[in-house]
Amino acid sequence: PSMLHNPLMHQLSRNIGRYSPRTQFAEVYLNSSTTGGAIQQAHYAGIYVIEEKVKRGADRVDVDNLQPEHLVAPEITGGYLLKIDRADSASDPTFSAGGQGSLVYVDPKGEEIRTVARDPQEKYIIGYLNQFGTALNGANYRDPNTGYSAYFDVPAGIDHHLLNVFSYNVDALRLSTHFHKPREGKITFVPLWDFDRALGSTDGSVRNPRS
Repeated sequence: PSMLHNPLMHQLSRNIGRYSPRTQFAEVYLNSSTTGGAIQQAHYAGIYVIEEKVKRGADRVDVDNLQPEHLVAPEITGGYLLKIDRADSASDPTFSAGGQGSLVYVDPKGEEIRTVARDPQEKYIIGYLNQFGTALNGANYRDPNTGYSAYFDVPAGIDHHLLNVFSYNVDALRLSTHFHKPREGKITFVPLWDFDRALGSTDGSVRNPRS
């Protein structure tokens, strides 16, 4: 059953019009012999799910390619691809903004955006996230012009939340959570990622998310 978690949820996201990584089932045969030879039944390793990585692209997360020379508006406003997750490596640590910790740069990567040449871009996206956090927690948070919706794509956020709640995703909104900011656009919670701890997995929290 665990092989269905990611294919099912990513397909549901695509069915409602939100990009999510495409998946493909594959029967894997592994021949680790250094001498090669023909594939045999003994090499059968089972069924695997091949899944797209979350990347920027016209057929994936469709945001502008932010170049080092994009240092003024409107170019500096996007695109940024980020996630709430653990760092991928020691050279790509997490950061905090908008009241949210464990943020990670996906594109541009952390080691790129933290160069002197891209410093204005890092200042911009952190500033934007901080403005969003201030609006979200402010007295006028419902105001369409000055509240959170001025910074946040609400329909995309609702879709993202419903799919995670439907699947009882234990990691939702605290790990494996990707979002992006298009050029001259708002924070957009797309795409989905990682449903290993969901849909009745062996993690006890799946049946009791508050535990």
